[in-house]
Amino acid sequence: MRTKRFRVVIEKTDKWYIGSSPDVPGALTQGRTVQEVKENMKEAISMILAAEKKHPRRIKNPLKTEVEIAV
Repeated sequence: MRTKRFRVVIEKTDKWYIGSSPDVPGALTQGRTVQEVKENMKEAISMILAAEKKHPRRIKNPLKTEVEIAV
């Protein structure tokens, strides 16, 4: 199976890290560490993609190029 890559945004609150993916609607998670959020997000996106096969909806294509710009 081909590996797909998706953007994940991780934000820190007082006690938690919160993860979301702008490419996968509904992919939200939290964890006490960045690593925990990454693992949880991988599981969440995998579950959403599995459900997508049975009940198609509109998930954006995974990133092909990622660019960081400093202003």
